[in-house]
Amino acid sequence: MSETNIRSIKRYSLILMFVSIILIWKDVVFSKSEGLWEKQFAYVELFYSHCIMLFFSFLTLYGVYWTSKRRKSTEFRQNLTYIFCSVVLMWCAFLCGWITQQVNGQITEYIIAIIGIASTIYISPIWSATLFVGSELIFLFLLFTISDSPNSNGHITNTLIITTLAIVIARIGYTSKFNEIKGSETIKRQNELIKKSNEDLERKNFELSELIQEKNEFLGIVSHDLKNPISAILL
Repeated sequence: MSETNIRSIKRYSLILMFVSIILIWKDVVFSKSEGLWEKQFAYVELFYSHCIMLFFSFLTLYGVYWTSKRRKSTEFRQNLTYIFCSVVLMWCAFLCGWITQQVNGQITEYIIAIIGIASTIYISPIWSATLFVGSELIFLFLLFTISDSPNSNGHITNTLIITTLAIVIARIGYTSKFNEIKGSETIKRQNELIKKSNEDLERKNFELSELIQEKNEFLGIVSHDLKNPISAILL
């Protein structure tokens, strides 16, 4: 399961890096050139948040490469998975709960992140609930801090429904993947037992063939040595 998560994290990091580069280019070419940075500081915060995510994506890719090269343990891979999911969710909670509320009032990034992680990265039910609920609490805290009517656009209702749905999806996905891995391990053990049984059977067949050959040789010697005496007796 940890190997599957590492591959998913690698894909996510590449996507985040590509998207961050595009957004940074957009911030500099359009937002800054149009004077939005001077009008509203949130655009500056948005630019720096994209830079942070670009740097984090690069670090994650390096971590994945280093983990694969050094063949780190399953526990280390799990910790890398938890760190990646925590940073992405907290970053999206801050981005959508604070910055984008001042810019366009959308929470699309947060919804994509929480559903994307729930459906493609396999985390234990306790950890997934902790991560999703934690990011939701941070989002709500920032939303209440910056807005006088935080649920005017349905953000609270929508995110609570999405978070609950994400927890359910994560639990179903984890259980399904766990059973799949458990089943494959059971099949692997059975195949190993069958292979060992076949090897034991081949060894016993070889020993039996040697015994049969020794018996035939012995009977050949006996029949040859007794042939003349018996012929003499009969005569």
